[in-house]
Amino acid sequence: TEDLRASLPEGTGRGRGVVVGVVDTGIDVTHPAFRTEDGRTRIQWLITWGDPRGVHPELEAAYGCTDLSQAPCAIYSSEDIDAMLSNQRPIPDDVRDFAGHGTHVAGIAGGSGRTLAGEGTKFAGVAPEASLVIASPSPGGGFADDVVLRGTRFIFDRAEELGMPAVVNLSLGGDFGPHDGTSPLEAGLAALVGDDKPGRAITVASGNSGGLYDLGDETAAGIYTQVRVSEHGPVRAPIVVPGASSGEVFVWIHYGNEDAVSVGLEAPDGTWITPVPPGDDEGYDDGEGTTGAVVNDEPGRSSITEDSNGAVLVWSGEWEEGGEFAVLLEGHGQAEMWITASGDAAKNGAYFRNAKRQGTINTPASHPRLLGVGCTLNRHQWVPVGSPLIAISAFGPDEEDDIIDDSLCYFSAGGPTPLGVMKPEIVAPGAFVASAMSEEADPRTHSGGIFDGPSCPEDSTCYVVGDRYALAVGTSMSAPVVAGAIAVLFEQAPGLTQALVTDVLQASARKPQGKVASGALMGAGAVDLRHALQVLAEEQPSSEPPDIGQSYWVLGAASARPDPSWLVEGLVQLRRADGTIASGLDGSLLRLDVEGGLTARPLVKERHGTFSFAVAAPFGTGGTKMRVRVLYDGQIIGEEMVLPIGVDALATGPYSLDGGCNCRAVSSSSGGGAAIWLAPFAALLLRRR
Repeated sequence: TEDLRASLPEGTGRGRGVVVGVVDTGIDVTHPAFRTEDGRTRIQWLITWGDPRGVHPELEAAYGCTDLSQAPCAIYSSEDIDAMLSNQRPIPDDVRDFAGHGTHVAGIAGGSGRTLAGEGTKFAGVAPEASLVIASPSPGGGFADDVVLRGTRFIFDRAEELGMPAVVNLSLGGDFGPHDGTSPLEAGLAALVGDDKPGRAITVASGNSGGLYDLGDETAAGIYTQVRVSEHGPVRAPIVVPGASSGEVFVWIHYGNEDAVSVGLEAPDGTWITPVPPGDDEGYDDGEGTTGAVVNDEPGRSSITEDSNGAVLVWSGEWEEGGEFAVLLEGHGQAEMWITASGDAAKNGAYFRNAKRQGTINTPASHPRLLGVGCTLNRHQWVPVGSPLIAISAFGPDEEDDIIDDSLCYFSAGGPTPLGVMKPEIVAPGAFVASAMSEEADPRTHSGGIFDGPSCPEDSTCYVVGDRYALAVGTSMSAPVVAGAIAVLFEQAPGLTQALVTDVLQASARKPQGKVASGALMGAGAVDLRHALQVLAEEQPSSEPPDIGQSYWVLGAASARPDPSWLVEGLVQLRRADGTIASGLDGSLLRLDVEGGLTARPLVKERHGTFSFAVAAPFGTGGTKMRVRVLYDGQIIGEEMVLPIGVDALATGPYSLDGGCNCRAVSSSSGGGAAIWLAPFAALLLRRR
């Protein structure tokens, strides 16, 4: 980032005059990364989960803090926080970050990198001079949809009052929901940004649900699967809950508006609920505390969401450990399913057999107008405080391959969505990112926190890399990198919209240099702020050809469906020999070559050097393959891509194991909320060097 700023006008490139907002577990207001050189806070406003304090009664009333039907909240200004820092008033619990997640995220996006001793800014965030507005809806990390929306609205409102553009980071999400933009959280967030709201942007972590698990039976287990339901016979989608005999499990099933699917539940001891037709619901109760339920949606009748067709299946209580559950499906349609768990069932997670990595994008990152961010590995060795160098000996399922920085994180969730939308939009560093550590989450004084890595050698605190700084892993860390980059863009062009910000970041993205298990999971590529500023400038006509070796293209899915209405989106990135954007080209020399499929949308220029397209598979082509090539002036860019065309997950095999972490989906017990996303350190193998 320092090299980047050297190329900008003096005093810019640091997010000055821009609000970076964070909805998370809170922020350590005492941390030097969020204070000016003279000790004052950089946090302009803070809304927390605490009881109303009456310090700003009008604001507390406006945001429902005092409404007994809503979650309580307290609001503090920079003056209030400065009074706490100068010991004029105590620091209440709701102004602390016991989880540590929010402090770390805020430090990545907008921390200054300062220490109490004042030396250096080694761990500075991307926009270290941005103004901060923080929303802390919950002390522990489980957030209800309404408080996430309230916090986001609070940030944008305060930024408007300050006369500044704002980017809000949401390092939170869940696997439970329609994943098509129709849930209240997705729709509510999308309504806060748009072409009519310049100077506003939202970044969302894509989630850590992209890993697949080897259960020892030659199938890949994960949180997402898809099946084709036919009138010719029922379909059984098996589920395993390894190592658990109790808890709660939630399944969300999405199918098209023209589909009609009946849904039932099979348990280890028999069928609990026979398939329930659309528009109906059915329950199960063994009389001893174990219950189950199916609510099958039909728009206009028992609608789960007003604009989405699907079903919810849940069960709770006790069952035979090691026994297999299954979703039973009858009728006709394409069913996509996501699973999550809580209680004892969440310790090792609940999974579908025959799962897929694509389609794992979390909500609300799944909304087409929200900027989802996936994860890349940014370092594999470091020197902890007071310890020798630490190096990772394995990151992901394949311990034999060399670890390569700038590889896609094995747990990073991706699309496409049920509507075929490419997700995430972009990827950014998220594995072993160093940032601010809250005092309450320092593993040297508080055990069991996010920086207390169980795989540290000799019970050391090996993720602590500075007196108030530590490492963390997850798409939670990737999203604020992009939020900070947007703050720098807003500093140069405060009138950018959510769509324009996304266009600029995608047009300037670069191809990761490490391993990418599936190009469908990396969006347009890795964030490249220097080139984003190049794309932000006015495009000038050019006749200089791109470099074929530096140019690349991606598809938003690794397989296709035999349905011409279901599109597989693609992006072409033209680059010159030095890696810069091949801007100024009209694309007339670009050609899309599709064999065994359809060109659903021809090549269209989006912005400097970036062109989009879409392909699809005709009806009746299940079991065949589609070949796609992109050429420039007759030369092939990259490699030909072959997409299996299948009616469901089983029909597009063979399978490969792409994951293997112990990360799990976390959701509120009601399924109506979101949770912070942080990959556990237990999935890593560390060694000293």
